[in-house]
Amino acid sequence: MTDRARIRLARPEDLAQIRALNEAALPHVSSLTRDPLQGPRAKENIFLAAFREEHLTGFLLAMTPAADYDSPNFLWFCERAQDYLYVDRIVVEPGLRGSGIGRRLYATAAGLAPRHLVRIGCEVNLEPPNPESLKFHTRIGFREVGKQAFIPGEKEVVYLACEGERLAALMAAAESMT
Repeated sequence: MTDRARIRLARPEDLAQIRALNEAALPHVSSLTRDPLQGPRAKENIFLAAFREEHLTGFLLAMTPAADYDSPNFLWFCERAQDYLYVDRIVVEPGLRGSGIGRRLYATAAGLAPRHLVRIGCEVNLEPPNPESLKFHTRIGFREVGKQAFIPGEKEVVYLACEGERLAALMAAAESMT
């Protein structure tokens, strides 16, 4: 099943729908407590929304290393390299997972990223487990680059990266879906 959702930069008027979709995805993502469109370094964020007509079907929030963000996962990537586009969260409506929206959101973010950012990094929960997300990220070319246990057995993540030929393949595959 392929999707024909329209992907564009998120706008202030999208935030209510984005927050609702985000909250429905807990505990696989955390609550969206700040407005990524506001703040002195908001231009360092890539905030995308996917729509079918006026209905939000998914979104992605990514940040450059210069973003004003203190998440330990974001900082984990920043401490290791300055060429990552960090994806803080990607959420797709449950009934549309597997349709290509997630792949297209990632490819769009990569295409909008500054040229010196040659890798995409993200984390996926191991505890509480999120096997669907881990399978999705592996399928589209992400590979493990680290792990961290914040509270062993309770809050653990795996860090993933997509780069080089795998990133080029992700972008090409997503482009063929549009």
